[in-house]
Formats: sequence, structure tokens, C-alpha cells
Amino acid sequence: MLGLGGTFCYLIISIFLRNLPLENGYVMKNGMLLGGDFITFYVAGKMYSTDPGHLYDLLRQKEVRTLLLGASSTALKGELPFVYPPLIAVLFSLLAQFSFSDSYICWTVLALSVSFFSFFAVLAHLGRHNFLFLVSAVVVFCGYFPFSMNTILGGQLSWIGFSLVCWIFLMLEWNRPYMAGLLMSLSYYKPPLFLFALIVFVCTQGRDFFIGFCTGAITLITLTILAVDTHGLVAYLRLVSRYTYGQQLFEDVELPPGEGAGIFALLTTFSPDVKTALILFGVLFLIAAFILIRYSREFSVNHWYLWYATVWVASIGLSLQCIRYDLALIFIPLFLIFLSLERIQALWSLLLGSGLLGFYLEWLMRGKEYMGVVLNLSSFLFVYLLMVLLLLTVRMKGRGFHAKR
Repeated sequence: MLGLGGTFCYLIISIFLRNLPLENGYVMKNGMLLGGDFITFYVAGKMYSTDPGHLYDLLRQKEVRTLLLGASSTALKGELPFVYPPLIAVLFSLLAQFSFSDSYICWTVLALSVSFFSFFAVLAHLGRHNFLFLVSAVVVFCGYFPFSMNTILGGQLSWIGFSLVCWIFLMLEWNRPYMAGLLMSLSYYKPPLFLFALIVFVCTQGRDFFIGFCTGAITLITLTILAVDTHGLVAYLRLVSRYTYGQQLFEDVELPPGEGAGIFALLTTFSPDVKTALILFGVLFLIAAFILIRYSREFSVNHWYLWYATVWVASIGLSLQCIRYDLALIFIPLFLIFLSLERIQALWSLLLGSGLLGFYLEWLMRGKEYMGVVLNLSSFLFVYLLMVLLLLTVRMKGRGFHAKR
């Protein structure tokens, strides 16, 4: 794994450096936009500063984006709609005061700083102070494509989710459920990724977690209304409700299942219609939630990490909106599963280990055709890894494990 991480790190850095400097301040030598999706957030920041009433008008977004890029607009690969909550646009309105390249650099420095601080905090808590282990962990982390290439170089927000997974883990470890719930409210930036985990944690972590979440959620909703009033909030909710596979955002534009990295994309592809896919998705969602809530107290200190990791694998895999950069969030869950392999039987270690390796290599098999349709390998990997983890969870019942707290 260390060798793969080092190879991927070199590949990522070389791809980026070979294509600098910029042309026209937006486009790299390979013809791609600097920061990939970052232009979406930059445009949202510009629009919030100048035309907040049309923030969720997708045609207006397209006009502003085209006007801003000018001749560089030919570098756009498809549509890049802004479908995130209003406070994200408020945040980017500050960065949009600078040039595009300077804004991207600031965002990248912030993303790397917070991500590495969060990762090292987890490593420190786990007592992993060995220099060789730390270097190996960092190399493997940097070589994880959904984080380095899709999130950092792609100008995406998933590093926020990655950091939240780290700090929620630490707050629960330190017996601070209120703070864990407060941090969970920051799932505001992309709620579908966190919905499953929220339900499980509310049911298993006590009243303080729920109070903390409600405190943060009420604060964020209040700030949202102050920023864009109720009309802006309704416009956002109306738009995001259509941002699922198989539904049309506007004329001839929809989110294709081939872009999906989770289980719902798989169900949408092979189900006769979206309604059937939603029913199947709901059944899987409820079964997984029941198992993890029912057996949450079957885990000892040695196995609580594995339960926490399973919750997040389920939450991200069973999200209605899971795209390749969202896979950055499962690095810590996968890392915790890796550390747990030595504490479980060899067969289960082999089954889980193959799933971990699969996620590390999934980027090599993206957009491939299976049975006549285009899908991402991660969709199948989620089904496989989640099935193994849930079976292992059920198997632990009655084997003498006790609640950690």
C-alpha cells in the first residue's frame, strides 16, 4: 500500500506541475480549467455579491460563468451547477474578491491545512507516533485519489466532510457528545452524505449529541435566512430536491448515474424507474440502520473503531448524492478498518482488506461499462464492503463484547 501511495503521489504532482503555468488565468496547458469544479464556487461567490436573488437560477449561473471565463469557457466539460447551501456562497463571496487563481490557491492552502491537522489529530489520539508509520500514513493519504486529485486539485468541498469525520470521531472518543453533535450540524454543506450517520448517532450517542446537533442546525438555518431570506432557502431546497440521478435539472441537463459513486447510482441504473430505485434504497437504508443501532453496544474498546467506520461507510455509500470526490470522506473509516484487521479473524481480515485495496484503486476503473451501462467501480465496492461489515457486526452479537461507554 505504501508503494502504491508513493507512486500515486508522484503521478498526481507530476500531472499538476506539467500543466502549469496558466493560460488566461483560468486554463492550464492541458486545456483543463484550473481547480476543475472550483469555478462553480467562484461563480456562486460572485453571484452572491452582485445578484443573490438569482443564486439558484441555473441558467443565470451559466451566463455568469460563461461571461467570466470568456474565451476560456471552451474548457468547460459539461454543466457545473451550484447546488450547495447558501452559506457556501457567502463563504466564497469573500474569496471571489480576489482573482480566480489567487482564490484557488487560498482555498487549496486552507483545505490542505485543515485536512492534515485533522488527520494528525486522529493519528495522535491513536498513539501512532512512530516516525515510519507517520510517514507511511501521510504518503498513503496523499496518494488517495478522491482526496488529492478529486478534492484538492479539483477544488471541491469534500475536505470539509473528511475533517468532520475526523473530529466527530475524536469528540466521541473524548466523551464529548455535545461537541460531536455540534460538529455534525456542519453536515449542512452536503446533508445527504451525513443523513444515515446522523440517524444512527442520534439513536446511540445520547441526548447531548442531539442537543448539540440541534443547536448548530438552528444557528445555520437562521444565518441562511439572514443571508438569502426565506425565498432563497426555498429556491435552494427546490433545486437540490431535483439533483438526483434520473431527474432533469433544466432542459437536456440531468445528473447521469455514470457520475454516481454510491449504491443509489447502481440502483437507479438497474431499476425500471426512479421510484423503484428509491424503494429499494429505502429498504437497504433501514436494514443497515437497524443493524448498526441494534448492535451498537456489542462492541468493546477494540471493536468500537470498526463500528464507527461501518457507520460512515454506510452513510456515504447510502447517500442519494455521492460523487467521486465524496469518497474522500471514507479515508478515515477505511483507515480505522485497516487498524482493526489485526483484532479480527484471518478470513474477515482478508475480506475487508480486499475491499480497502479496491477503494484505493477504484479510480482506475471509473466510467467503465458493465452490462451495457456506465458505472463507477466504487458503487459495487460499497455493496461488497458494507455487506461484509454488516455481517461482521451481526456475528459479534453474543460473543462477550460490551459497550465502550
